[in-house]
Amino acid sequence: MVLEKVTGLHGKYIDHHMYLTNLFAIPAIIVLVMALKDKKKRIVIKKSIVVTIFK
Repeated sequence: MVLEKVTGLHGKYIDHHMYLTNLFAIPAIIVLVMALKDKKKRIVIKKSIVVTIFK
């Protein structure tokens, strides 16, 4: 927030705020989706190991 105020994104350059927000939001969403996919894959692998052990 402080960086936004210092660079003028809450004043003179408010019209550029939406573009700079997307520069950070889009990669953050991509990283989040990749992490969720990885976690899902790890859970499936753990379940298959447990099923194999108890057969």
